[in-house]
Amino acid sequence: MSQVSGRVRVAGVDGWRGNWVVALVGDRVEWAVAGSAAAVVNLTADCAAVAVDVPIGLADGPGGRLCDTLAKKFLPVPAKSSVFPAPLRRTLDADSHAKAVEIAHAAGLPGMSIQAWNLVPGIRDWDAVLTGLPELNDRIVECHPEVSFRALAPERHFARKVTGLGVAHRLAALAPWVDAVGALRDLPDGPPVADALDALACAWTACRWATRTAVSLPAEAPRDDCGPPMRIVY
Repeated sequence: MSQVSGRVRVAGVDGWRGNWVVALVGDRVEWAVAGSAAAVVNLTADCAAVAVDVPIGLADGPGGRLCDTLAKKFLPVPAKSSVFPAPLRRTLDADSHAKAVEIAHAAGLPGMSIQAWNLVPGIRDWDAVLTGLPELNDRIVECHPEVSFRALAPERHFARKVTGLGVAHRLAALAPWVDAVGALRDLPDGPPVADALDALACAWTACRWATRTAVSLPAEAPRDDCGPPMRIVY
């Protein structure tokens, strides 16, 4: 595994306004903002593991992904609402929300929320990279920040991440693993604190994946028709 001064170097990645906020964590935290999945892969080439807040591995039938169902069950109310069902693989070809809804209806689904549709460009970006480079699927994994924070502090009822109290809750949850307060002093202009903290939670998950202490939802992940596993890791 790649290390920085003895500590495994990992990365957590969260989406922000069509870009990706990257928290690179080794002996210290470094930040980057990348415009594409390919750029993230290049930035994190020396990392033992990378955890990304984006659906990886897509179903193409009305049953959906088991990992989404399990992640929602893992979270308390109201955090459950943060888990959107991943779109069908075939909707990646849609050029509008209306077309995506039409495709979903044809597959026997009730439709697609606008929130899920807004995820499609990022999903499409990562899907193109990960289906083209299948060897990355053992190093780059899907995570969900709210699931990771829940695992970090299972007794905590987290306030909404955009509130001051929500930020305080997340800083406290991360504190045993990383000096998040200190890390935020080096955050570049642009990304909100909430997205940076999500990226750090993803990096925590990546560290667990690299050290083989992570939990996979489900434990035995099915693969989609193009190869990537359908799982959420924490």
